[in-house]
Amino acid sequence: MINLPEIDYSNYSVQGDDDSFQMQFFDLTQDLYLVQNITEVTRFRSTGKPSILDYVFTYEEDLKYMSPVGLSDYIGLMWD
Repeated sequence: MINLPEIDYSNYSVQGDDDSFQMQFFDLTQDLYLVQNITEVTRFRSTGKPSILDYVFTYEEDLKYMSPVGLSDYIGLMWD
């Protein structure tokens, strides 16, 4: 799993130096014309701040947010 909270795909911004891992990761996804489809919070914890923890890269946007499964604190995701 990759957790890069320094990347904000909604605003196309990255916190970090040009040679940092998060900047290299962001640049690679942009070079490949990949769309980061997760734009809403995907994890809710009663003791913590809601967060976006998932990456789903495609060439097109077609993603649906679902209810959590069972007692999970993760939102379900569905795409074609």
